[in-house]
Amino acid sequence: VLLAGQCYDGTKGVFCSLRYLANGTLDTSWGSAGTGMVTTAIGGVDSDYANVMAVQPDGKVLLGGYCRNVTTNNFCAVRYNADGTLDTHWNGTGKVVTPMGSTDARVQAIALAPDGGVLLAGYCEGSVVSDVCAARYHASGALDTSWSGSGKVITSVGSGSSQANAIAAQPDGKLLLAVDCENGGRSDFCSVRYDGGPFGYKACTLDLDGDNAVRATTDMLMGMRVALGVTGAAVVNGITFSGNATRDSWPLIRDYLITQCGMVLQ
Repeated sequence: VLLAGQCYDGTKGVFCSLRYLANGTLDTSWGSAGTGMVTTAIGGVDSDYANVMAVQPDGKVLLGGYCRNVTTNNFCAVRYNADGTLDTHWNGTGKVVTPMGSTDARVQAIALAPDGGVLLAGYCEGSVVSDVCAARYHASGALDTSWSGSGKVITSVGSGSSQANAIAAQPDGKLLLAVDCENGGRSDFCSVRYDGGPFGYKACTLDLDGDNAVRATTDMLMGMRVALGVTGAAVVNGITFSGNATRDSWPLIRDYLITQCGMVLQ
């Protein structure tokens, strides 16, 4: 069982999560201090709040929320390895911070896209009312700027304030948001659907390193090693990647094979 929220670290509020064994005792194998608890500061000098969680097929854990930096709240997320340590292969730090609206923005929903990407949704405060906000990230943690040109969308729903409370990714890549929107002094059930962009349900090809070419000395060699049961850094040892490669390490290639090719790897 995984729980997440906010803890006070003595200075500010930070992302906080706990993992329990099936019998209800803390799982002390999770996290770096043998406590079954992980705390992570993400934003600036003010508090961070974890609101939502998603567990990937490979056991990695995503937390989404918001980080306050003096005057504004931003979309924030963090990814942990299956053992509770920060996954520094995700966005280079294991964390993402994305300014959204003109002032405050808060994540209230998270989902995994069919192509391995991450979807965050919530609301952004405007000058008068709040609007629905969403952001799409590559599996690497970088904003997917092929989606709406910036990786971010802001949509007014109803006549007053609106906020997204849940998000689902359809198999064709389209994104469906459940929204609470104000109309003439009442709150209504609302929904928004966005085109997902040029994403297939799965993008499994022999191009393991993502350089838009299949090469015998890179992709085929790594594929042969994986087929023979090789894992870890040995899969990429001695391989010279092209400058266009988007997956040049075992963790990135492993994530690709799991999320896009349905492989079960350790």
